[in-house]
Order: sequence, then structure tokens, then C-alpha cells
Amino acid sequence: MSQDLTSKKGELYLPEAGDYAIGIDATPFLNYFGNFIGGDGLNTAPTFGANGDELMTNGFAIYGKQFIDANTAYRGKLRLGFGSATDRFLVGEVNSDGATGDLVEEDTKDSYTAIQLGAGYEMRRGNTRLQGVYGAEASIGFGGTKTTNTYGNDIEDAGGSRVTEEKSGSTIMFGVNAFAGVEYFIAPKMSIAGEYTWGLALSSTGNGETTTESLDSDSNGTTDTAETAGGSTFGVDTGLNGASLRFMFH
Repeated sequence: MSQDLTSKKGELYLPEAGDYAIGIDATPFLNYFGNFIGGDGLNTAPTFGANGDELMTNGFAIYGKQFIDANTAYRGKLRLGFGSATDRFLVGEVNSDGATGDLVEEDTKDSYTAIQLGAGYEMRRGNTRLQGVYGAEASIGFGGTKTTNTYGNDIEDAGGSRVTEEKSGSTIMFGVNAFAGVEYFIAPKMSIAGEYTWGLALSSTGNGETTTESLDSDSNGTTDTAETAGGSTFGVDTGLNGASLRFMFH
């Protein structure tokens, strides 16, 4: 089947000069169908992860290509992530005499920003529907997280000190890598591709802040902001940007 480069309707399987392609992460769909076939009663519809704990690694990105000719293409990826999640809790209202009264609401809000841009150059080999792909690409990213706490009790009734906000330092990421993999055209201009990378990745996170409200010796409310340390990472290794499996539509 892989030797036949046209469909029964005469449609070409492989991309041509001037074609554009867009890609999405295939892993959520493969997990879904795998669980469906396996009879997993907890199977859920495919979703794409993107949250503050995975700012530069596992968040969903959009992939795109522009073919210069049948064997070479410019490629890029884009992620624009902004979001928040709020957890609400009901706690007992503490009265002035220390007794617990009615329930009051407290909120914890986590928000994040994740922006990533990438560009590269792709080459391919093969005369069948199974194509080998290789090339190089570079990417840059920016991100940060913040947690805000809103309390239902007055500070006098809550122990006299509590954290109201925690803000991470801004993270800047840069990476450059070579990639290699395969792409199989399962239908005309529709493929599933798998790649692995080798290259350099570095990131730097600035200092963050923790804001605390408390009572002084005269029982007056005060707000203090303390700086928290950031950090940096550096590595040259295989898979620094992860292996990827994606659907491509040309």
C-alpha cells in the first residue's frame, strides 16, 4: 500500500511545492482510542494539557509547515497560553470568642502565562507514503505563575499571619535542536508523524515574591513582601524538547 502514491480518486498522498500543513498533538487521541478498545470504563474525550506546572514542556502547541518543494519545508510552532483556575473552600467562621460559627468561603486562584514560538527547516527522504524527516529548529518561550489567596475570616481570627499572594519569577526559555523522525501518509495529504530531538536547552527564572499580611504588636494590619529565589537550567541531551507524535493535515 505504501508504494501507491495516489488514491482511487487520483488524489496525491504526498505534499507538493506551495502546500501548507497544520498539526496537532496525536497523543490524547491515541490514548482515547486505546482505552476505548481496552474497555476502560473511565475513558474521557481527548484534551490538551496546558497549565502552570508544565509551562514550557507539555502544553499544547500548534504546528505548521510551508513546503518549498516536495522535499523541503519551513516549519513553525506557536503556543499562546493564558489561564486561571479557582478552588473554593467552605470553612467555619471564627468568632471573636474563638467559637466556630457559620460557614464562610475562601478562594485560592492559580493563574499562568505561557508563550512559546519556534521556527525550523525540514528536509525529507523517501519515494513512498512512508517518509523520513530531519532538520533543525530553534524556539524561545516566556512564562510565569501566580497564586492568590482570599480568606473568609478576619486576620485577627486566623492566627495573625497568612500568605495572600505568591508570584513566581518570569521564566525565559531558549532551545535549539536537531530532529529526526518518520511521517506516514494514512490518507491523501493526511499523515501521522513521530520525531525525536537532540540539542541544547536553557532557561532562566527570575526572583519571585511572597506577600504576607500580619498583625504588628499594636494589632495593626501590615503587609510584607519577601523575595524568593529563582534559578536556571542548562542541558545538551536527546529529548530535551521531548519526543512528539502528531497528526498533520496538508
